[in-house]
Amino acid sequence: MIMKKCPECNKEILDSVSKCPDCGYKLRGTNRKKICIIIVIIACIVLILGGIFGFLNYKNRVIQESKQHFLDGENYYKAEQYDKAMTEYSLVHKWDEENYKRKDIMLSKCKINKDSQKYMKNAERFEANYDYKKAVKEYNNVSRNDEIYYQKAQDKISKLEEILDDADLILSYSKSVTSKFGLKNASITDVYYSRGNGFLADTEVAIKYQQQSDKLYIVTKKKQTSNDYATVYKVKKSPKYISVLGEVKQEYGWFASSIVLLREKTAETYIETVALVDTTATPDLLNYIRKN
Repeated sequence: MIMKKCPECNKEILDSVSKCPDCGYKLRGTNRKKICIIIVIIACIVLILGGIFGFLNYKNRVIQESKQHFLDGENYYKAEQYDKAMTEYSLVHKWDEENYKRKDIMLSKCKINKDSQKYMKNAERFEANYDYKKAVKEYNNVSRNDEIYYQKAQDKISKLEEILDDADLILSYSKSVTSKFGLKNASITDVYYSRGNGFLADTEVAIKYQQQSDKLYIVTKKKQTSNDYATVYKVKKSPKYISVLGEVKQEYGWFASSIVLLREKTAETYIETVALVDTTATPDLLNYIRKN
């Protein structure tokens, strides 16, 4: 038998009795108190373990949702929907450590690309209206850090700057036709000219106008003593002025094959070289010239 001492009279008594047989001290309350303490401890342990499990489950759910937000942000980014992409990236949680490290980088990219997208749209609108100088200015605003639009913008700038350079040359020649014959740039239908360096650079410009479709206006190179391009030939029956690439190769074999030699054609042979050019104006260049 297990014995214990009565806390009141200090005599040996059986452990199973509920009160001391000598002094009558009740012992059952002590056991109940111990049992209650044990129950409380067990309950606390259960609550702590449940809390830990619940927190881990919640954290895992937050991480999974964060990964989905990042994935959605990637998809919107690729679709160039930057506002939606920024919303998704901003929801990435710090517990999602791998994606959280990239969150600020992607938000920065979205902002840069969003601004670039605005500049591209503005530039394309100006370009559609043949306002190429404003278009170039907008394209130049596209950030060098933009991995989507920057190269596209640079390609556009190169194309438009080439058009603007050619347009400056042609417009400097066409003003002589306007001055001498009153013909406006808005009615130009075709332009032939020389581009680049070397022998052909700025040699002549040949222009056709809508209201003078049977004539070809040839403007020669500027004289040193003149403020204007000195000579304008008004050539009648312009269809007789044709491109003879074969003869150019044969007679001027050291020229590029793209050179167009415009010559007057008689019944028997070609005589008198009127204009030596190597380029035909593109539709974009013509539209710009007509508006200027």
